[in-house]
Amino acid sequence: MDKKNRSKKNVNVLQSVNNAFRAIEVLTEVEEIGVTHLSQKLGIGKSTAFRILTTLEVWGYVKKNEDTSRYRLGMKFADIGAIVLDRLEIVNYARPYLEQLTSQFNETSHLGILEDNYNIRFIDKVRGTTMFSMKSLVGGTTPAYCTGMGKAILANLPSSRIESYLQNVKLERFTPNTITDKDEFLEELGYIRDRGYSIDNEENELGLTCYGAPIFDSSNTPIAAISVSGSTPKMREKKDEMIQGVISAARSISQLIK
Repeated sequence: MDKKNRSKKNVNVLQSVNNAFRAIEVLTEVEEIGVTHLSQKLGIGKSTAFRILTTLEVWGYVKKNEDTSRYRLGMKFADIGAIVLDRLEIVNYARPYLEQLTSQFNETSHLGILEDNYNIRFIDKVRGTTMFSMKSLVGGTTPAYCTGMGKAILANLPSSRIESYLQNVKLERFTPNTITDKDEFLEELGYIRDRGYSIDNEENELGLTCYGAPIFDSSNTPIAAISVSGSTPKMREKKDEMIQGVISAARSISQLIK
């Protein structure tokens, strides 16, 4: 059931507030949007859409382009996002290890979590010095099944959670290497679980390879993952060393959390 239908069934949801959040989610999917288009996307009247956008603009959550009369997300979200990330303890625990990995290999390192919508959300990043790096933004999301961090977490979930994931997610192809067959994907998760690390073999972006490892809490539940990513030739040159570095860092972070 989608968010719109769920909210309609909850008598405690204020429809005006609900529509405002729906508008915000639409704005995350487009660079800019006009009043008419937003009203169509939300199935509400133009006057209602206009009032929602105006209210969000007053509070700094959207910005109006005076040249096009279209709206985009405001910088207020960046401020709030920074506060949220700063309050996540795991970011503070993991940051030194991300910096160490990036310093050692000159490649970009990431920290990510699996969200309820089955995507990986990047919650920290230390950029490498190489020209080629993963297209990622802290706070942004990407499908879990075709990323090193996503597969590292999924592989260590209970079988019932994995089955639920596969029932709710379509394995769409991003590159020729993306795994789109469910049986093959389950086999891949088995390999990851056995060896303790994952490999994104150009499954999300051509030319990009990623090595990931899970982070566990005190109940041995995978709550996050870290990864190192870069151009495939460079990643393959130091494959074993990088994998051991990622595994060691993930284990150290897990010990701090426990």
